[in-house]
Amino acid sequence: MIQSPVNNSQSGVILIAVLWITTLLALLVAGFTSAVLGDAREVANRADLVRVQALAEAGVARASLGLLENLEENRWIADGRQYDFTVDGLEVTLSILDENGRIDLNKANEPLLQSLITRIDIEQEERDALLAAILDWRDSDDAK
Repeated sequence: MIQSPVNNSQSGVILIAVLWITTLLALLVAGFTSAVLGDAREVANRADLVRVQALAEAGVARASLGLLENLEENRWIADGRQYDFTVDGLEVTLSILDENGRIDLNKANEPLLQSLITRIDIEQEERDALLAAILDWRDSDDAK
């Protein structure tokens, strides 16, 4: 059977059209897959965030219980030491610091600042310059 040249031309056009449609469908599938994977990553990240927030809240609650412990030998101390415990199979380490032991450089009086600065291992001239810089920073004028 001999085919006419018109049929061969139509076959080529149909083949090219099928290839274009296949390519477009492949691009659509790739885009859809990418969107679904992105959404899946977002859901996983949000789940991790919720888990971490729950662990942080558990740490605060456990620290509160440790500080309020009735037995003194079991009571947690707010001196910066680390305490370890497990929540839902995950290891949590936390430390507690007493904020009353900190000095607010913006509100401390000059004798307290001098006492603090004398504990720094630097020359006296540098101590005086540091104290002057702190006091100058706190006042409202730009003069030294």
